[in-house]
Amino acid sequence: MQFYTRSLLVWLLLLMVTEVLAVESMQNGDSFNTDEAAVEEQLEKDTEENASAQIETRDTETGMIDAFPEESSEDASKEPKEMLSVLDAPHKYVSEQVEWLVTGVDKYFANEAFYNYTTDTYVQLSADVLYEEEFAETSYGANLRARVDLPRTKRRFKLLIDTDPTEKQDPIERSVDDSPAAAVQESDVYAAVERERERKGWLIRPSVGAKFNFPIEPFVRLRLTNLFPLQRWQLRVNENLYWFDDSGFGSDTTFDFDLPVGNGHLFRATSFARWTEELNYFELNQIITFFQTLSPTRRISYQIGAYGQTQPTLFMTDYLAVIRYRQNIHKDWLFFEIRPQVLYQKESDWDDEVSLLLRLEWLFGRKYL
Repeated sequence: MQFYTRSLLVWLLLLMVTEVLAVESMQNGDSFNTDEAAVEEQLEKDTEENASAQIETRDTETGMIDAFPEESSEDASKEPKEMLSVLDAPHKYVSEQVEWLVTGVDKYFANEAFYNYTTDTYVQLSADVLYEEEFAETSYGANLRARVDLPRTKRRFKLLIDTDPTEKQDPIERSVDDSPAAAVQESDVYAAVERERERKGWLIRPSVGAKFNFPIEPFVRLRLTNLFPLQRWQLRVNENLYWFDDSGFGSDTTFDFDLPVGNGHLFRATSFARWTEELNYFELNQIITFFQTLSPTRRISYQIGAYGQTQPTLFMTDYLAVIRYRQNIHKDWLFFEIRPQVLYQKESDWDDEVSLLLRLEWLFGRKYL
């Protein structure tokens, strides 16, 4: 009985969120129409004033035309703004180039950031082979995640399928888009229906779904994403609020600071914080990544990370170093990846744990036809 009560509450929560977004969108549409009429009225008024201002002014005493009327203080104050407006075009160009490079890198590496931000149909299938030095053994695994347009919904609703959602990954797995150990673990299958909306630059994605292993466990999730240009830098903010039947409420907050460094290379600093009702403390990590373009079909990334938690006090739990070599071996949809990794964990007395992951990955979607 408790299970059905929880499920009903979750569905009601999602319905309330969707209805609030729809009402706000309608209100914004009405205000936009009102504002548009006001703007047209103001434009007509300004046109009339400009026309009257262009009539030749005559000196009241001599009747002569004043060819050089005095410049008003308002016109003088506009000059600095007009001079600064010439900076708009280069600023826009730099911002667009930064966003283009960041999106291209995330797409090439099939990162979680690209999966969360893309609005197109996207399916990612990977087959993995893992060798762990500590156990001197080889393991095998496969992963699937998909974001598919639902028919007759004008691409506003997506069907999501995932064998390892980020909310269920530990911070290390999440930071490297599946750690080698997680890549070969037996996974559950999660499916959800997600709605996409955009408001004031924010991509808003409420979703509801369930884990389709016995017993079936429902979940609800709200993802918010936005990009902020900071001159040569770009800041990407991702907030993920969720509730899972088996673990309760949680929140993942991510800040990605990206900086192009020339020749298709990219520097990224990532800050991540997670709080869950189950643990009732924060898990924190700081990741530094450098993406290097070797050729149009070969790229490599170098990543180091520090991980900690706030219980009982703030302390470090893990350090990680990863190299990802990734090559496009056929068209734009088949990739081969080699990923050596060294992990140092406090619970293992900081002994080094070396592993090597080999991955073959297929990408499907409109952009890969």
